[in-house]
Amino acid sequence: MNLLYLAIIVGIGICAITTAILLPSFLNTRTRIYKIQPPNGLVLSNDEKQELINEALNVTGIQEWSNQWQFVGMGFSGKNENGSTHWNAIVMLKLPPDAKSPYPCDTGWIAQVQINLDTKQVENAWYPTLIDHQCHGNVIGQPAKNVK
Repeated sequence: MNLLYLAIIVGIGICAITTAILLPSFLNTRTRIYKIQPPNGLVLSNDEKQELINEALNVTGIQEWSNQWQFVGMGFSGKNENGSTHWNAIVMLKLPPDAKSPYPCDTGWIAQVQINLDTKQVENAWYPTLIDHQCHGNVIGQPAKNVK
């Protein structure tokens, strides 16, 4: 029994050390996602946020899949190019399992839309399509469609 406790403690220690080594390099990437609040220096009014949500909801492929999408959240990514930071909003949408869609999914569907904050134009969108609609593999970040 003591050997089991020792093995558990060693395993936890290895996980903690690995996390302490790898986490700082992961957090120090050039592109960051800022959840809930925009990053310092980026101020969006409620009307501007609603405009971004509406832009995401109006992506043709998202509308073709269903008109019952719900806003889940918004994140922000920044990329430093030539000494200035270029910001994108990432609008996250969810379609509940009971919503009308071409194919049912017991976990619902998700979509993600990347919008350039300088131009207010959609740069990328990920959502289920008639060709690519894996129900349980439907994870935010898996591109179903690139609208660029």
